[in-house]
Amino acid sequence: MPSPTHRARLSHLMVRGWPLPLALLWLPTLYAATLLPTPTAGRPGAEPFALCLICGDRGGADVVLNLALFVPLGLLAKRRFGTLGAVAIGAALSTGIEVAQLFLPGRFSTLADLISNTTGALVGVALYRSLHALARGARPHGAVGTMMAAFAAGVVMLGGWLVAPAPTDEAYWGQWTPDFGPGTRYTGTVLAAAFNGRPFPSARLPPSTAGRDELLRDWTLTGTVQKGPPTGIATSVLSIFDARQEEILYLGAHKEHLLLRERLRAQDWRLDRPELVSWDALAPVAEGRAMRLSTRRVGDDRCLGVDGHEVCDLGFTPGRLWSLLLYPSGAPPWLQRLADGAWMFVLFLPIGLFASSRRSALADMVLAAGLVALAAAATRLLLDPLLELAGAFTGVLFGYAVAAALCRIGGGTARCHPSSPRGASD
Repeated sequence: MPSPTHRARLSHLMVRGWPLPLALLWLPTLYAATLLPTPTAGRPGAEPFALCLICGDRGGADVVLNLALFVPLGLLAKRRFGTLGAVAIGAALSTGIEVAQLFLPGRFSTLADLISNTTGALVGVALYRSLHALARGARPHGAVGTMMAAFAAGVVMLGGWLVAPAPTDEAYWGQWTPDFGPGTRYTGTVLAAAFNGRPFPSARLPPSTAGRDELLRDWTLTGTVQKGPPTGIATSVLSIFDARQEEILYLGAHKEHLLLRERLRAQDWRLDRPELVSWDALAPVAEGRAMRLSTRRVGDDRCLGVDGHEVCDLGFTPGRLWSLLLYPSGAPPWLQRLADGAWMFVLFLPIGLFASSRRSALADMVLAAGLVALAAAATRLLLDPLLELAGAFTGVLFGYAVAAALCRIGGGTARCHPSSPRGASD
């Protein structure tokens, strides 16, 4: 059992010492996410204030990220300024950022950011109140952990639904190495291409060659391509766009990697557009040599191939659903897998944090794992049980450890017993 001295130090760290480390982590993140200029080709100046609530191609993802960005502010400000003060500070800080962005190249100042930032501060206040109640010895009702398990499964179910293909019902155009601006064109040469065995020209496509119904069934896109030098950014080799210039299907290259993107339901909600990647697939082919690239859908499977060497079982897992919010194209596979585990950690952390006992934490974790597996099967997500299960288990364990530590420090071990009164609040 910890000595009184060690217990006092732990109490200071958890009750009084956490704001400074949190602020030191959050402030640089806030600056980098909101105030660093990001000049973009063709748009050198600042943009006017926009009154839209979901703005741009990935406006839905921006709303969620902007909300999450201000949760730490709610945690920090609630402690000293109360609920109304924390929300007012969040609104004032967000307003200042939006005004500053009016003068920053590449930044967008929108009403959506202001609303989502302020809401994020309010969520941080609610989280602070919950943690403070735990520190005072309150124990959540047993149903709360079960609700958190159902919530984790619901997030996976929604994410699995969002990553289903959703081609538009428009006229389609085939494109060979399209040029989207300086440095965006693949410098190799397409010699020939076919879709489902029929010619695939760089021109308008007849519905019999590639249409919405064709893309909702099994399909194959192939191309004979003279390899160009490795590209520093993702570039399109063969793609399909619709009459509104929206990307429907994309076979591309980045460095020596081969990429596949499809239009997903997520694009209807203006979320990010992640890629499926065959890592270093182009590396064996010498520059200037002709190679046969292919991508195909067979049922729920996606394959990418170079000269007959295919990589299949490409798709999304429950842990990879983070990529709908912010997908860093070109991030190495180890970093993406680390993010997969971190996503499951965050998703399962509330199960442990709001568990009423060790037994209920274990039971709710097993329930959540089963529900997530069912949600993945229902929405045809792939499963990566090792890393993602480890992230989920660690999240539950860490959440329960934090709740137990807060309870011991705030109210003593007697108040943390399952038979203790519930419902203490801030």
